[in-house]
Amino acid sequence: MTTEVLAPPTHGPSIDLFGRTYPVALPRRGDPRLAVAAVIISVQILGQTVLGFNLSIAQILISIGVAGGLDLVLVAWEQGIIAWPASALLTGNGVALIMRVPGTEHGDWWSTRGWPIFASTAAVAVLSKYVTRVGGRPLLNPSNGALVVAFLLFGSNLADPQDLWWGPWSLGLALTYVIIVGAGVALTRRIGTQRVVWPFVITYATSLAIVAASGHSMTARWSVGPVTGWSWWWIVVASPEVFIFLFFMITDPPTAAKGKVGGAVYGAAVGLLAATLMAAQGTEFATKVALLGALTMVCLFRPLIERLTPSPGDPSDDVRAGLGRLAHRVGPGHPRVTAAAMSGVAVLLAAAMLTGAGMGQRTPVSAAEVARPDVSSLVGTPPKATLDPSVAELIPGFDQAQADQLVNDLAADLVIEAEAIDAGEPAPLASALIGPRLEAARVAIDPTLATPTDTSSEPGSTNLPGSLPGVEEPAGTPPTPGQRVGLKEAKVTIVRTSDSPQALPSLAVLADGTADDVEFSSAFVMTKPGDSYLLVDVVDPTTLPGS
Repeated sequence: MTTEVLAPPTHGPSIDLFGRTYPVALPRRGDPRLAVAAVIISVQILGQTVLGFNLSIAQILISIGVAGGLDLVLVAWEQGIIAWPASALLTGNGVALIMRVPGTEHGDWWSTRGWPIFASTAAVAVLSKYVTRVGGRPLLNPSNGALVVAFLLFGSNLADPQDLWWGPWSLGLALTYVIIVGAGVALTRRIGTQRVVWPFVITYATSLAIVAASGHSMTARWSVGPVTGWSWWWIVVASPEVFIFLFFMITDPPTAAKGKVGGAVYGAAVGLLAATLMAAQGTEFATKVALLGALTMVCLFRPLIERLTPSPGDPSDDVRAGLGRLAHRVGPGHPRVTAAAMSGVAVLLAAAMLTGAGMGQRTPVSAAEVARPDVSSLVGTPPKATLDPSVAELIPGFDQAQADQLVNDLAADLVIEAEAIDAGEPAPLASALIGPRLEAARVAIDPTLATPTDTSSEPGSTNLPGSLPGVEEPAGTPPTPGQRVGLKEAKVTIVRTSDSPQALPSLAVLADGTADDVEFSSAFVMTKPGDSYLLVDVVDPTTLPGS
């Protein structure tokens, strides 16, 4: 919420500063901003205790302190009063609630990591209320606009919005939903902004359902494999972050469009534009910035929306009546038929726009599953899998039985690979391998498939088409396609192959064993596109971040 121009108090406390008397304006009981503050503080407390926010108390205080202090000075300079900076404190706390600086760990309460990012974003948010004003009102939602600028300017390596997924279902998460949704519904009723809520919810959820049905996919650092289809829809519609965006950003009274018709157009425009921008994104970072950016873009056109729609209190300020008048104007003889036809055309145009925007983010269609050879007699007895607890945190329900299946499938994958290469038959490879490992195995059978940029001449590379003639592989080198591999120990875990904050997690087996009687220790990256786990890549575990 943003600040209204304050009337100087006619009585009450005052402060003498630099030879001038400043009246003091304190918070008023019943101010809705106090209710919003209670909600955000409650969510921050839950984030620090049970939700595991990667956010420190110091970062929160920096955002609040910069926003509140700057607004205190600006109001004193502009209006000649010392006013409790209620809106600015909300703005600073809102910035801290959404902003994350990669590298900040939950529990490091007093970390000041990335403090210039928090401070500058909070400062820009407050300044925007005074710089971007139209008709005596801020043009942009302060925290929203500043966050969009920060994410676009700093990029995902330095600044990242809070994850859309707030963790597996728990009592703490349930309480978070109750606080956000319960308080949000009550507050929007109280301040009369439900004219924005329902048009946004209906347009946003329906538009994203069209995108999900088209096969949209998104990568996220908290998901092993892409988030696709209806799982994606549920995350981007029901995330607590989206409810915060709904109840405490787009419904901000000073920056939301006035009037019933204006508010409905404004809310629907934010929902449709957000869905369209999100349809074009394939990463969670870009998806979150698209959602926030949609509000910033629509706010730029808010004065035009208010100019083209009835003023609040005008008899014509009614959504249903307005649609009826439009239908009468287009088809005076058959208004109901015209209204139905116009609605159908609008839906078709929106669907075409949404599916067109998401053309590059479709879930890849899996090739027909190749028959998997029975190599059980050649596999022997794989080692018992050790299961890292971090796996269940990212893949709910992943248990010891699945870990054992993963290791058994890996042992079979390696045998199928070696048998196919020995026989010079590439067909069975696709039943055991996928991605880089599959390409490397095909090159091992037919070297002419190697590309000019192939790195297969580098010992230890997963693109090796086999051992180089006359070159003895050093001990510990990851097994190359064609080698006979025996596993001795195996630990199922989650790995990231990059230290980038947006690096995607992968399911992997850290295994010791022998490759053509030479000992090795490697990380086997796996995926499960069908009934069996397939080998994606093999990497040296010492090259992984944090090793």
